Amino acid sequence: GHAETVRVLLAHNADIDIENKAGEMPIFMAAEAGHAEIMQLLVENGADAELADRFMSTPLMQASVKCLLSYGANVERINNDGETAVCIAANAGSEPILLALIVAGARIDVGDFLDQTTLLLAARKGHAKLVELLSRGGNVEAYRRESDLTPLLAASGNGHASTVRLLLDYNADMEVRDAEGNKPLLLAARQAKYDVVKLLVERGADIHAQARDGTSTLWLVWSRGNEKELAKLLFEKGA
Repeated sequence: GHAETVRVLLAHNADIDIENKAGEMPIFMAAEAGHAEIMQLLVENGADAELADRFMSTPLMQASVKCLLSYGANVERINNDGETAVCIAANAGSEPILLALIVAGARIDVGDFLDQTTLLLAARKGHAKLVELLSRGGNVEAYRRESDLTPLLAASGNGHASTVRLLLDYNADMEVRDAEGNKPLLLAARQAKYDVVKLLVERGADIHAQARDGTSTLWLVWSRGNEKELAKLLFEKGA
């Protein structure tokens, strides 16, 4: 909160949009820290107050959350969709806002009206950084009651290889099945998410497993006709 230092730097033409190694710009850092005077200085000198970061959060969003939390806003309040603030932040992929909520005491093991936990919501969208954050204190096997969908199943079916890798590093079960009998490998193959198929095969997923309709990973890959290398990998693994 060194406003005078910022004022001197701006007077000497400091780059107002410079990014640190994490990709953060001064206006976002000031917003996250709640430094209103510095934010005003930056905007008056040309910083874009409407700019969104890689999580699609704006300085206003971050500052608003910080302000409301400082006044004791209820972090467990539920909206009409059964979502708490952490559910919304996880679904949107906003790491700064999610972190602020967690620091303020928000529970991360809650779910929305479909029993989708914060980890499941983040995994489905492929928000890898949030998945790593939530996996440290969350249940990586947390599922949605309606379809038995775990975070790994959700990430696999949507082709989020980096998220799948993280969940496997946290010992997510590769042999779990959804309501239709799909394991992560089958679901990835069914949705033509071949990067995930390759990753799961290399991590030792059961390549002989079949879904309830009798389809196998090899059949799903081979039937599309354009993934010869992946089919070859499956053959080499004994499919």
